[in-house]
Amino acid sequence: MGSNKRAIVESRNDGDPINPNVRSFYNSLDGRYEMAEDINLSNNEDFIVQGVRTDDFDLDMNKIIEFLLVEG
Repeated sequence: MGSNKRAIVESRNDGDPINPNVRSFYNSLDGRYEMAEDINLSNNEDFIVQGVRTDDFDLDMNKIIEFLLVEG
């Protein structure tokens, strides 16, 4: 079972292309932004279920970018 996190791909992983480095920012179960976390999917139990658009979850891309900039 996945973690229900929404994340942005930060960088590709040349050694394991289907498991990029991502930064999580939103928990779909709680419906809230959460502390950003850098995740290397090549050594983590999380995995990508599907690509989504911000509109699919009624999220504002500008708010996501602002949140991630503040979180570092």
